[in-house]
Amino acid sequence: MIRLQNHDTCFRTYQRPRILARPPRQQTFAEKSPGLKGRNPALRAIRHVLSDSASPAETNLAMTLSLPYHLGGFGLPQPALNHRVKLSPAEQNLAGKPYLKCDLYWPDRRVGVEYDSDLEHTGSARIASDARRRNTLTLTDTTLMTVTRIQYNDFRQLSATAAALAKLLRRRLQPTCKDYEAKQRRLRDALYQSPEWEIRKAHHPLRRALSEQ
Repeated sequence: MIRLQNHDTCFRTYQRPRILARPPRQQTFAEKSPGLKGRNPALRAIRHVLSDSASPAETNLAMTLSLPYHLGGFGLPQPALNHRVKLSPAEQNLAGKPYLKCDLYWPDRRVGVEYDSDLEHTGSARIASDARRRNTLTLTDTTLMTVTRIQYNDFRQLSATAAALAKLLRRRLQPTCKDYEAKQRRLRDALYQSPEWEIRKAHHPLRRALSEQ
């Protein structure tokens, strides 16, 4: 949730069974609705929307890396989320599937970032699957970086990761806005907060009544 000129505009996008509208359609709708309340902040926010996120953690990581400096991000190019990397027959034999997905991917540089949560990447079977997956991506000339929950939560580690990623993407991290560190803190505070609708749901009278039974 990002506050733009006293308007709360949500542009977190999570993967759903049915996607109602992708960013281009959202933008078209907003542009054709001049009298709609909140239209201007929505148009400013839509440019930062990334489709096809599979989890809130992926969304937070992508936003932190790609939002512009004045919003507290690292200003890197926007990645494709859960991008399909097509495989050759030999690569398919190794992977056991026709394609692989990267959590965050920059196709023009063949650079991917994987978010490793404590829950999704533990156990011997999962570790073996991840190793096979990384080996296959190496064959496709994809440079793969991993960001763990601990790295994401430690701002110094995340900053070092962003600097390394910028080098792979042939970009420089050169924030020019004033109070950049304060803007980074505000962004991280906003991302750590639960969305407004989740807060309302948690305090709903029916939910409280059920929890007291």
